[in-house]
Amino acid sequence: MNWLNEAIQRNDVIRVVSNPLDDRNLFRLDSFGNVTNELTPFGLEVNRLNLAGYTFNPNTFEFTP
Repeated sequence: MNWLNEAIQRNDVIRVVSNPLDDRNLFRLDSFGNVTNELTPFGLEVNRLNLAGYTFNPNTFEFTP
């Protein structure tokens, strides 16, 4: 996740394609299609952005510092 840490240090705006408001994009699914508590790689990135103080704009699908 070095690229993301570097982008955060530069205060870059991060545009995403997947919806971070949908738990199915943030957490892995079990064999029955149920959401688990294990983060996906995208979920880990969203968590890192949130910890860095970024906010998500659902109209533009961008995280901003």
